[in-house]
Amino acid sequence: MVLEVCIGSSCHIKGAYEVVEKLKLLVEVYKMQSRVTLKASFCMGHCGNGVSIRINKNEITWIKPEACEAFFENIIKNLPDQATSDNYGTNR
Repeated sequence: MVLEVCIGSSCHIKGAYEVVEKLKLLVEVYKMQSRVTLKASFCMGHCGNGVSIRINKNEITWIKPEACEAFFENIIKNLPDQATSDNYGTNR
C-alpha cells in the first residue's frame, strides 16, 4: 500500500513534517516496511483543516499530527495490502 503525505505549503504549516515522521516510526514499530510505502506529494487540493493523506490514490483529508497513531492503528493496520476502497470511514 502507498501512503502519500501532502508536503505543500499549507500542509507544511499544519504539520506535514511531523505527520511524515510519525508515520515512518509507526511503519517501523508495526514492522510494516514490506507492506507500506511512504511518499511525499505536492498539493492535493484539500487545504482545509490539516495534512492531506492519500492511500493508494484514495484521499483522506485533514489528518492532524496528534491523530497519526489512532489513524494508523484504526485504518492502516487493518487495510489489505491492495486497499482500493473509497470509503475508509473517517476524516481526521
